[in-house]
Amino acid sequence: MFQKYILSTSLRLQFYLFAAIGSVFTVSVSLADRGSIELPTTYVKASRFLEIDKDLAANVQVIDRKAVENSTASNLVELLEKETSLNFKSTSGNASSAEVGMRGYGENSGQRVLVLLDGHRLNTADLNRIDWLSIPLALVENVEIIRGSQTALYGNNASAGVIRISTRRPTEALSGGVSTEYGSNEGYNFRAGLTGSVGLLGYAVHAEHNETDGFRDNSQYEATGGGFRLDYPFLESLQGYFSLNASESEFGLPGGLTLSQYKTDPQQTTDPDNHGESEAYYLRGGLDCQLNEVLSVNFDGGYTSRNIDSDFSGFIFEQDYDLYSFSPSVTYSLDGMKSVLGVDWMEDGIDVGSDRLERDRIGYFASLQYEASQRWILSIALRYEDNESSASNASGSDFAFDDAYAWSLGAIRKLNSARLYASLSRFYRFPAIDEIANTFPAPSFNPDLKSETGHEIEIGFEKAFTRARVGFSAFYRELDDEVVLDPTIGFFGTNVNLDETLRYGLELYLDYEAHESLDLMLDYTLVNAEIDYGANDGQTIPLIPSHQLNLGFDWHPIDCWTFIANVRYFSAYHAGGDFSNIAEELDGRVVVDLSVRYQLSETSELFAGIDNLTDKDYVSTAISDGMGTVVAFYPASGRSM
Repeated sequence: MFQKYILSTSLRLQFYLFAAIGSVFTVSVSLADRGSIELPTTYVKASRFLEIDKDLAANVQVIDRKAVENSTASNLVELLEKETSLNFKSTSGNASSAEVGMRGYGENSGQRVLVLLDGHRLNTADLNRIDWLSIPLALVENVEIIRGSQTALYGNNASAGVIRISTRRPTEALSGGVSTEYGSNEGYNFRAGLTGSVGLLGYAVHAEHNETDGFRDNSQYEATGGGFRLDYPFLESLQGYFSLNASESEFGLPGGLTLSQYKTDPQQTTDPDNHGESEAYYLRGGLDCQLNEVLSVNFDGGYTSRNIDSDFSGFIFEQDYDLYSFSPSVTYSLDGMKSVLGVDWMEDGIDVGSDRLERDRIGYFASLQYEASQRWILSIALRYEDNESSASNASGSDFAFDDAYAWSLGAIRKLNSARLYASLSRFYRFPAIDEIANTFPAPSFNPDLKSETGHEIEIGFEKAFTRARVGFSAFYRELDDEVVLDPTIGFFGTNVNLDETLRYGLELYLDYEAHESLDLMLDYTLVNAEIDYGANDGQTIPLIPSHQLNLGFDWHPIDCWTFIANVRYFSAYHAGGDFSNIAEELDGRVVVDLSVRYQLSETSELFAGIDNLTDKDYVSTAISDGMGTVVAFYPASGRSM
């Protein structure tokens, strides 16, 4: 999509200062790759119209550094919503625990989207969501969004898609940037970054502070983060890197509302004393060795420490996470062929009060890409993954073992300024450890809960013109044993496997430079998700809008002024847990955002915006009791200026 400056969450005064010492500001882009197939650079900027890379049989989009810097977003969730039309759901009223969805998944959709930071996974072994506030925008170099099953390449959690976040890289010349923003709801954001080199040692450092009172009562948050990265060429053929990032945040937990409470005052909370805080540390390191012209080896390792303390009116709930990973791989490239062999080892440890949950996984993968001719690229990928889970406390311990395999086939036909692709894949997802484990009164695993397995077929087409780009992808997914929470079983509900489910849909986009001063964007998704067998045969799967439409308009009549309008539409959908579709649907919505930017100089600008111009009341997500009543509504933000 266009590099666009749309959807601010508040009225902000922005000042940017970019200083370059010795040369102009430059950014070195070096994507953290596992050595697998190179991604097509479907960048969020107009310059991509004239060329389409044709390496991966998938729907891929990249948000580059310039789009990150020019975005009005205050955090990564806002950036992804504004630049990609991804759908996020939040029960907290802020971005700290928002859940992303792809390819027609609703409940626990984040369990089917793998999120990588410099190639290292952020998904935990349990149902806890990504802490998006622990990834400051000052840290981000670019973001890649890969839609569709990527399990064969990336393993568990990648059944619906992958979000790859790459951090800022060192630059030869000293360069830096500072920005500050002020907004409604007492919003404030400060970012700073510096990159450069000392001899052969390259460095990049960053810091960020972000805070707001939030739209709802008790939906405030405050987050501070910082870190650095070092790159060093030990030899011409041996490169190494090390990075450390840390963050801390505090946030409110406003909870859900009943229907009458929501209609009376969507900003209220019935849980004013519920709040949480989080700390996270990310250590990453790796070596890349080019043995000769055709053979290279790569070693990546990482450690994540994360602590979450939640206070529910005096009841303290503590969660401590330790995640270790190590991923060696070997790449062989010769005469249009690229093959990769590798291993992914991951160990997750989770302390929840006096309970200890652990999961050890090891995955073996291989991929082959072959350029059969100047017009054809063929690819195949295979993966086998072994999974061991354990739960223990003072009352005893229990273990569970599982394994799964995945594969993918892809074909790409190159055309003049266009490409046509098709893919077929098998994917899986292991149940999260707290979906399958019970620690009261003694640790035990549910022997009846199976892993999800399925198949997906996808076709796509992209065509680039001088001033426009059009494309579509169509997909069909069959899934067995989808894991969901059935609220009608047990006091708190029980995790069960659904019968077969189907998802099929169409993703369509158009980017058009109508005039040198006017850019237009259309992004539309049609998806049908239904249960295909059993008691609820033919019913729609909850929390999934069938239609999603995003329209964007960027008008810059003169160099220093830019006017932006954005219109988003989501159709009606069923609340979470309503698998029989007997509760009233949640209303669809149309949300309009307007903003204007004025460029004072090359180093500073002013910005003003109104989000949700019509002050539309709608919910981010809602939960049903499974028997016809929606018991909890979680309002989204109203008009903000």
